Amino acid sequence: MTHRRGRAGARATTAVATVATVATAATVARAATVALAALAALLLAGCGDGGALRLREWRLAGQPVLLPAHLSVGGPRYQLERTVELPPALRGRKLVFAIPYLPAMVRLLVDGRERPAMDNAEWDVYRSSGPHRFQLEAAETLRERLQLAVVVDNQWTQSAWVDSVPRLSRAEQLDWELLRARLLHVWVPAFTAAAMLLLALVHFLVWVRDRQRATYGWFALQTVTAAQFPLFKLGLTQLLWGRRDASVLHLSLCVSLVASIYFLHAQFRMRRPPAAVWSIAAVGLLLALLSGGPMQATRWSPVIVALILGVIVYYAWVSLRLLGLPDPPMNTRTVMWCWLALGILGWPDFAAWSGAGGMLGTWHGASLGLLVFMVLQSSALSREHNHSLTQADRLNAQLSAELAAARQRGLEIEALNQELKRQIEARARQLGQALTRLLASGPPAKLAPGRILSERYRVLGALGSGAMGAVYEVERLDDGAHLALKVLTGTGTPAALARFTREAEIAAQLDHPNLVAIRDVDVTREGELVLVMELVRGPSLDHEHARYGDVAWALPVLRGVAAGLAAMHARGVVHRDLKPANVLLAPGDTVQPKIGDFGISSLQGAPLGSDAERALAMQETANSDAGPAGAGAGAGAGAPELTRTGNLLGTPAYMAPELFGGARDASSAADVYSFAVMAYQLLTGQLPYREPPLLARMRGRPTPALRTLAELGATLPAEIVTALQRCLAEDPEQRPSAAELEKVLAT
Repeated sequence: MTHRRGRAGARATTAVATVATVATAATVARAATVALAALAALLLAGCGDGGALRLREWRLAGQPVLLPAHLSVGGPRYQLERTVELPPALRGRKLVFAIPYLPAMVRLLVDGRERPAMDNAEWDVYRSSGPHRFQLEAAETLRERLQLAVVVDNQWTQSAWVDSVPRLSRAEQLDWELLRARLLHVWVPAFTAAAMLLLALVHFLVWVRDRQRATYGWFALQTVTAAQFPLFKLGLTQLLWGRRDASVLHLSLCVSLVASIYFLHAQFRMRRPPAAVWSIAAVGLLLALLSGGPMQATRWSPVIVALILGVIVYYAWVSLRLLGLPDPPMNTRTVMWCWLALGILGWPDFAAWSGAGGMLGTWHGASLGLLVFMVLQSSALSREHNHSLTQADRLNAQLSAELAAARQRGLEIEALNQELKRQIEARARQLGQALTRLLASGPPAKLAPGRILSERYRVLGALGSGAMGAVYEVERLDDGAHLALKVLTGTGTPAALARFTREAEIAAQLDHPNLVAIRDVDVTREGELVLVMELVRGPSLDHEHARYGDVAWALPVLRGVAAGLAAMHARGVVHRDLKPANVLLAPGDTVQPKIGDFGISSLQGAPLGSDAERALAMQETANSDAGPAGAGAGAGAGAPELTRTGNLLGTPAYMAPELFGGARDASSAADVYSFAVMAYQLLTGQLPYREPPLLARMRGRPTPALRTLAELGATLPAEIVTALQRCLAEDPEQRPSAAELEKVLAT
């Protein structure tokens, strides 16, 4: 037990730590988003040079050169020279000579004297990142002409790519182009590298705590290896790898591509990538071994660029395939846009590393693309994690509800078990004596509130009464449940007893939300035959005449009745008296009709004995339960004749015409006919025939014409109209089943 508690505590601690680390990742992603917005504002802010003097014409080894240009130089060093005519606005002032972007070690000579660099970092070995700035004192700028010489160490391929125009401006002046270059080549790589390393650490910790979260592990590996690029841009990799940092960069990027493919497959639960994917990393390792220095390493860069573009295309292809599914996985579009953003923002870098140079001058957006990439992917993982937490909360709530329901069912089962025990003990000695008393006695007296029946039910009050029974609300003493108790109020004749017990026999076999459930049947010591049922506090449809004709209200009611009827027919039960008075409406946010009163129902394939069947064939008074606008026309005119027939069960207005000779052989098709008649009432407020076809046939008259739903003012879909008309066909074989009706009404 202690061991299990320890493991549960460890799992809880791991879950809390995972939530904390993912929250940290989300915080970093939000900070990066804010930084992106600020960066966009700075990149868009300011236009023009702000008064800077652009120096495009230079001389290289005596030959004129127009910058920007890719220079063809040999040897470890080259020098650009020119004479500058200072305009009056720049004379006698502190000036700044700047080259916005040239990834090389640069020195400046003014009139033959070297000026100190303002931006070289201590870790620069063979190249420098970002702008180059040199300050000229006011005493040096008093002359009209200055002799400038830019000395560049030619240590790697891009040191001869002068992709920006040198400029001369006042020291106190804000130069927007220089600021943008510094943003793109220093600040953005620095922020991107820091954010990527932090996110790599956070996701690595998540993976360490829960090894099943493979996506976090692959994301951490992908991010930490890809972070080598912004670190390379900053020149920091020279601290670790010296002049071989370009070779290490190639290897890191290849490993990052492999991790990104595994991340993609893990995130979308695809099959594990083939082992051949690791050949990408093998290519990176081979290139790193073949490269002797930065000049040789960058010559292999087009191979790395081709691999990156290939992975971008693969991501786009997989994302488009997933988006074509009926239910695409979460974050599919986000993951696709991660790589598309990297490709769109980083293509100038791809072109430069492929040998085409800076096609957009100082604009190198790969670091910015990586920042966008990192923000989108981290946000996707955070969103997925939050979704899993929400789903877990929902499942926990559902499980708690199911456990509570199971406990409640356990209590109910225990209550039923107790009842069965009491029944076994008491009924054997009570039943014979009680039945004898019941057959010999007259109608029982009304049940007074507070009376205890069979030591199990307390009478709370009367709910209603009919010709053969009265219904009371009772409280079950075991669990306090409120139920409906029906007691036989007529004389205890064999027919009445048989009908009453058959209602319990049939209803006890049915279990459906749209059917009134039977809980118990018993004979009290005083000789009262009682039937205990589910308590439905709502009214019957017969009391809802004011809503007849409201199609929006009627259709859900009919759908529920059809569902209950289909459940009855599936168990071989035919109701034989379906009408509004026998359908109750349970209160609640949604309409839930419940079919009740199974007193004259039959079980197909299980007929009663002949004596009971003859007893149950006694006539019930034919009330048509007609609605407004003459709905009951002709329903009551034949009541005396029907009483004399002695074999008609049901209400004529709702009975199928084939039942004119008796209801003992009624099939489920007769219930479908009754359903259609009731549907007309609920949808239009009127019956489909001016005279019930059953009465017309018994009186020797032709079947009256069917009034269509459209004639009676109801506008319904054609499928529902056709189905209801088929329900009223004279041939029972042509009528649809209740299950078919349920499907039609559900569309």
